[in-house]
Amino acid sequence: MVLLGVSPNYAVAVMAMALMGLTSGAGITPMMGLLAGWFPVRTRGLAAGFASAGGSTAFILSGAIAPFLTARSIENG
Repeated sequence: MVLLGVSPNYAVAVMAMALMGLTSGAGITPMMGLLAGWFPVRTRGLAAGFASAGGSTAFILSGAIAPFLTARSIENG
């Protein structure tokens, strides 16, 4: 995400987004494996849902905050 934030052009931004997607996908697989051992079968799906929703919460919050920041300073938003 830092590389995406400081990307000087579109090509670097696309590369940073692709890298973010790959690393995010690679992180979810072992997380699901760990959750299987930590929670009983009855609540395993709920735990997996909460765990995978954590990463998406950052995107939701930044989507809500970005218009406010852009409106304050169009050049630096």
